[in-house]
Amino acid sequence: MERTIDVSTNLSTQVAPDTINVDITIKGTSKTREECTARYNVLVQTIKEALEKNRLSASILKNNRYSVSAHEIKQYQKEKWEHYYVAHTIVEGFDFCAELSIEEQLETDLVEKIWRALSSCGDEVTFSVEFAIENEKPIKSKLSTDAITVCRQQANLLAKAAGAEVIGLKNATYDFREKDFIYSACACSAYESFENESKVPTFDPSDIDVNCSVKTSWDIELLPPDDLL
Repeated sequence: MERTIDVSTNLSTQVAPDTINVDITIKGTSKTREECTARYNVLVQTIKEALEKNRLSASILKNNRYSVSAHEIKQYQKEKWEHYYVAHTIVEGFDFCAELSIEEQLETDLVEKIWRALSSCGDEVTFSVEFAIENEKPIKSKLSTDAITVCRQQANLLAKAAGAEVIGLKNATYDFREKDFIYSACACSAYESFENESKVPTFDPSDIDVNCSVKTSWDIELLPPDDLL
C-alpha cells in the first residue's frame, strides 16, 4: 500500500531591480494612411533626437508594432417617407498606433534622462516606466531549493509523529509570483515640457518581491515497532 505525506510552503525574498523597461505608445490621426505613416516617422525621429539630446543612444529605441485603422463614425439619417433613422458609417480619416520600447541596465540618472527625453516629444507620445530583474533564474532556483528543504524538514517531523520515515520525494509543483513596480507617465509626460529640474520625478525603486509557493508529496514507509523506541 502506497503511503504519502503532502507538505506545502511559501517562501519569499526581496531583490533590487537591475533593469529599466520603458513602454512607449504613439497615437495620432491623419486624413490618409500615407499621412499617418509620415507622421509616425516624424515622431519616431523626434524621440531619437530627444534621446540623443539627453546623451543617450538612439539605438536603444526598439519598434515593436505599428498599425493604421479607419476612423469611423456613424451618422443617422431619416429615410424619405419613413419615420425611422438609418445609421450610415462614414470614414473620417485614419488612426495610427505604434508601440515602442526601451530596455536597459539600470544606471545612475538613466531613468531621469529617458523621462526628460520622452516628456519633450508632445502629446502624441505617452510612456510608462517599469523596474525589473533581468535574470530571475538564479533567484528562482535558490528559492525553490530552499522551499524543498523546508518541506522535507516538515515531512520528516510529520512522518516521525506517525511512526514512519520519509523515503523520497514523489512530486513537487512550483508557483512563482513577482511584483513589478511601475511608474505611469501618461498623464504628465504628454503635455508638459520638463525644463524645470524639479518637475522630473525622483526615482528610488523599491526591491521586487519574489514569492515561491511549493506543494510536495513525499513517499513514506512505516517503521518496525522496535525502531519507534
